[in-house]
Amino acid sequence: MKKHEFIKAIPQEWQTKLGATRFKISLIKAKDIKEVRLLKALLEFKVRDIYQNPHLQSKEASVQYLKDCVLMHILGQSDLNNSIIYKPKTIVTFQNIMENAIEQRKLDYSEREGLLSKQGVDTKIKRDTTLIAYFSIQKHIDSFFGENYDINKLNFKIAKEFAGKINKSYVAHLKSIFKRASNENPNIVNWWEKLETSVEDRFGNINKSKDFFTFDEIYNILNTLDEEQGLMFQTLLYTGMRYDEIISLKKGNIKNNSFYFKDSKAYFNKVVPIHPNILNKIYAKLENIGNDEYLFFPATQSFKRNTNHIRQKINNVLNELSKKTLHKTRATFITYLNYFRDDFSEIDIKSFTHKLNGVDQEVYNKGVNVERLRKIIDSIDLQKLNEIESL
Repeated sequence: MKKHEFIKAIPQEWQTKLGATRFKISLIKAKDIKEVRLLKALLEFKVRDIYQNPHLQSKEASVQYLKDCVLMHILGQSDLNNSIIYKPKTIVTFQNIMENAIEQRKLDYSEREGLLSKQGVDTKIKRDTTLIAYFSIQKHIDSFFGENYDINKLNFKIAKEFAGKINKSYVAHLKSIFKRASNENPNIVNWWEKLETSVEDRFGNINKSKDFFTFDEIYNILNTLDEEQGLMFQTLLYTGMRYDEIISLKKGNIKNNSFYFKDSKAYFNKVVPIHPNILNKIYAKLENIGNDEYLFFPATQSFKRNTNHIRQKINNVLNELSKKTLHKTRATFITYLNYFRDDFSEIDIKSFTHKLNGVDQEVYNKGVNVERLRKIIDSIDLQKLNEIESL
């Protein structure tokens, strides 16, 4: 007897999310070949529901849905004209929402990196910090709510309590995750967007210590780091670069005594002149590397380049000596230029660190002239940070 089955290939872009490459449903309970054909037509129609309903977008839920459609038809409770929306028996859990967000993030990030790579952006050194945050949030959810927490049980009070136990940036991520989830399923309430900034957040840290490197901290750090680490630390202080930007610099990014590179978040072209205190050291490094080699920590036969390891190793020293991380070099750069502004404006300062709203960045940099930018960079005297610290 011929085995009757419904077999349908799953589109490649859905295979990871559904955890399968095809649907395979037995039609052995069909009474005759005519009903087999009818069931196949029915399932062809019902498969579309899976791609439209987030609650069906797992291997178990999708297969069970198709099996239920077969059973309901055989029992005479469904046909091709059935307009009843299928309601799965399984509940929607907090974990379901996070799992969907993680899978979607992987797809979005992979697509983005592919597009950037085609345009010449070095994506090898980048890591998806948002995905890392999602996994961390997932652990906090399991710890606080337990496994398989019914999202219908979540309310404002519980959301507020949980928000008070996690990093503020995680709450921002949850707002975004639930916004997408609630758009797909109106029954999901985005409690996170209803939370307000607490009185503690607004007024609890008015005497918080200044969030930049002091000159004494810089001095001690440079005496502790090795030569390569120290030069990279100084370059960050004198340029306001992000770690992803400096670690991706190559010999070809340096000309006319300036760094030419793309912003690592908005991907616009940036020009930052090299400060006199590090200029000779930078050019000394260029003599020993090829055009396509990285400026800092180039790979060698005995050294495999691991950018995360490099960052962590330096951060360990910084944390021990100052309780700060590499990213605070950017805050130090901005704080210095804002305080010792001389004859340059706020828009001049912002041109080094952020994309200018309503202004083409490249046109702006050409308009102000690289020599004007150089004047701003050359004005930096890190020892003057003591004047800010004493305020």
